[in-house]
Amino acid sequence: MAQIGAKAVELDYRLSPAMLSSALKTMEELGIKPLSMHAVCPASVDKKSRNHAEVFMICSPDENERRSAVREVADCLQAASGLGINAVALHCGITLMERLSFTLQRMYDDGSLHTQEGRRVVDEFKARRMSARGTAFDQLLKSLEEINEYAERLNALVGVENRYYMEELPNFDEFQIIFDRMKGSNIRYWHDTGHAQVQENLGLTAHEAYLAEFSDLLIGVHLHDVKGYSDHSPPPMNADDGVDFGMVKRHLKPDTIRILELKDSVSVESAAAGLSWLSANGF
Repeated sequence: MAQIGAKAVELDYRLSPAMLSSALKTMEELGIKPLSMHAVCPASVDKKSRNHAEVFMICSPDENERRSAVREVADCLQAASGLGINAVALHCGITLMERLSFTLQRMYDDGSLHTQEGRRVVDEFKARRMSARGTAFDQLLKSLEEINEYAERLNALVGVENRYYMEELPNFDEFQIIFDRMKGSNIRYWHDTGHAQVQENLGLTAHEAYLAEFSDLLIGVHLHDVKGYSDHSPPPMNADDGVDFGMVKRHLKPDTIRILELKDSVSVESAAAGLSWLSANGF
C-alpha cells in the first residue's frame, strides 16, 4: 500500500488480531492512517474462509447465530472506536435460495441476457428473490436495530454495503425499507461501484439508482472497475460495461470516504496507476 502511494487505508476483515497489530505498527512508521474498517475486523479465530467477512450472519434465521453475529459487529465497532475510526462497512448476509446469479452470468456470456426472453427470465428471478427474503430480512432488521444501539453509544456510523449477488441482502428495495425504518439512526449507506455495476450488467438494478436514492446517507465508497461481472479491477478498464466514474463522482460529498478496493491478483504497478488515475480525476 505504501508502494502505490496510499496515505490512508481501510482495515479489512481478513486481518487476524496478530496481523492487525503488526499492520498498525507498520502503518504508524510509514505515516499511513486507518480511515475506515470493514466488519468483522479483526477476524474471528473461528473464521475458516478468508473470502467471507464474518463467521455468523446477522440475517440468520437461527437466533443464537444472529446474536453471535451482532456481538461480532459490536466488537468490531469497539475496536474501530479504539483506533479513532468512526466509519465501519458492513455486509448483511444472504437469503436461503438457489444461486440464480450463476444463470444470469451464463446468459450474459452467451448473449441471451438482453433479449426479450432474457428480460423475462430476469423478471422471474426478481420475483423469486422477493419471495425468498422472508425471515432472513426480518432478522436483518432486528440486527441492524441492535447494531445501531452500539453505534450510537460509540458515535460511530455503520455503512450497509450494496452487494454483488442478487441473492444477498439487501437489494435496492430492501435498502429503501431499511432506511425508512431507521431514519435518523447511525445506520447509513456504503456504495460499492463494482457490485452496483455488475447488478446493472446482469439486468437487475441500474447502477446510478443506488446513488441517486441513497446519496444523502452515503458515508463511503469502494472504488473499483468491472468488465462483465468480473470486478475489483483498478480503473479505468475502459470497457463498454465498466463503471461510469464521472457519474459516481457527481454523487459523492467532500467527506465521503473513498477506498480503492482491488483483488489480490492486481500488480503493484496497476494498483498505483489506478490510484493515480482516481486522484487525477478528482477522487
